[in-house]
Formats: sequence, structure tokens, C-alpha cells
Amino acid sequence: ATTMLSKRPNYRFSLLLLDEGEFYLQDFSAHYFPPAATERASMAAKQKGRLKLCSHSLVFDPEQLREPVVRVPFAAITRLGKMERGTLLDAVRTDSGGGSGSAAAASSADLIVVEATTSIAMRANNRNVPYQFRNGAATHAFLLLYVGSDALLAQMQSLWQIAKLGQGEEQERRYRAILDEKERSISFDPSLVVDFTERRVLELTCSRITPLVTEPGRVLLTNKRVYFQPFNNVHVEPVQVIALATVVRIVRRRYALRHVGLEL
Repeated sequence: ATTMLSKRPNYRFSLLLLDEGEFYLQDFSAHYFPPAATERASMAAKQKGRLKLCSHSLVFDPEQLREPVVRVPFAAITRLGKMERGTLLDAVRTDSGGGSGSAAAASSADLIVVEATTSIAMRANNRNVPYQFRNGAATHAFLLLYVGSDALLAQMQSLWQIAKLGQGEEQERRYRAILDEKERSISFDPSLVVDFTERRVLELTCSRITPLVTEPGRVLLTNKRVYFQPFNNVHVEPVQVIALATVVRIVRRRYALRHVGLEL
């Protein structure tokens, strides 16, 4: 017998593609209809990939490596909502192809339309080259494949309103409130523990600090290992594991002018 293995798409999204202080919240399987001269042309250019909801922007990471990763800052958005009518919406409603649940999603016609004055194209052909800033009014449309759009649209509109506040204490406070709510909703997944006989010592909310990136998550200390589970799914492995037997040094560090860091 012959076993067929499906190849996992090579997504290129990285936290390094985001602004300083921006955090990644959720992602969804989606179709992206890029800006084009006509709605029919936009339909013909349809791309499948992952739509990332981040605190400062929307990011679409296509499966096809030749297509760029597209980032749309919330601060550049001029209109956000559902598409009510048009050639593109009619084409999606009648499109029964594409597989992977696209027909079921199309039946609800939950097309999210985003009008923005700026978008950023990154890593086309999987190459690390200067980003391409596309200025000028443009319409981006997204179709979620497996879930309805209402919950996502509500979150997008909330983040859009925060972006319109401009930089300041109020904006930072509201971003912090969103992150705090996400932190409270997530606990460490016990199935990720290597040895079920390990004894839990401490579980805390923390952030992993690497060059240019602050990654929030939960840390679990047991009598044998240290685990870090990030709140996002950027990495292939859902948890970083450090065996205490391999630790040669622990150093207290300053972070944000406070003695709150540990380096292993």
C-alpha cells in the first residue's frame, strides 16, 4: 500500500515582521482578495493562507511563496466592515470550488472588506529584501474558511478604534488591557509536560525576551524542567523545554529598568 503525506505550507510569518511593542493575538485560515483594477480581477488573484490578527495590524501570510506577506496597519484603515454587495461578493457566493470548506464558508458570504491608505508587502519569493510600501487607497477583502466573521470583525473594529487614538497613555492602557485579558484566559497545557511524574513548583505569566522581540506566555517550573508556553502559535513546537540538569548558570537581569529578568 502507498501512503500519501500532505506537505505543510511554508508560512513565513515572524514576530520580527511586526512593529516594536506589537503583539500577535490570533490567526485564521482565509482567502485573500488583493486590490485590483476590478472586482473580477481581485477574484482571479485569490490567495489562500493565514490571516493574523495583531494588536497594530492585520497580516496575511499566503501559502504560495511567490506572493508577499501583506501587512495592513490599523492606523491606515479608513473603512472596515462586511461587503454588502458587488461582483466579488456575488462570485464568492456562487463559487463551489476550492475544497477545504471554502464552499461552506462561501455560502455565508462573510467577506470582510478593509479599505486602507497604506499596506506593506514583505518577503515575496521568500527573500529578505526591503519592504515595499504601497501607498494610496486600496481595498483588501478576506473570506474566513472555517468560522464566521462576526467575532473577528468585532475585535478588528476595537483595535481600529484604539489605533485612531494615536500614541499616548490611553492607547497603551487599552492595549495592555487586551493582553491582560488574553493572559487570564490561557493556562499552561499539562499535556506538554515531558514526564507525568514531574512535580509542579511554580506557574507564572512572563515574557521571553529575544533581540527585537518580546513574547508573552506562561512559564512552568517543575522539579526537573522549565517550560515556556507562548500565547501564540508562531513556532513549530508549542513549548520550549529546558532540563534543569543542563542549566549551567542563572543570572538576574534588568529589564525595562527593573530587576525582573532571569537569564538561563
